[in-house]
Amino acid sequence: MPLGTLLLTLALFLLIALLVGLPLLDKKTPALQPPSLRDQLEAERVNIIRSIRELDFDHKTGKMDNDDYKALRETWVKRGADILRELDQQKLAHADADDEIEAEIQKRAAKLKRG
Repeated sequence: MPLGTLLLTLALFLLIALLVGLPLLDKKTPALQPPSLRDQLEAERVNIIRSIRELDFDHKTGKMDNDDYKALRETWVKRGADILRELDQQKLAHADADDEIEAEIQKRAAKLKRG
């Protein structure tokens, strides 16, 4: 095999190896992060709604007697209300943080205008 062909093959191989390996070496790719508390609460809210709907369906189809239905539904509704209160607290905390950031931006903008 001629030397030119060998060098061209080697260069092509290095180029392909570089193109394949570059994404593996990229440090900017974020690692998977665990879900936030808000995401966990939202997921639980969805599960509670689904459970209440299934409970209602089971009661309507006669798979569950009234006493069990009332007790279970009350438990699920109470937990759902707790989740909604926690979500509201998360929203309020987030709004407070937004207000603090906005106030800091206003301070810095006023400071820049003065000099």
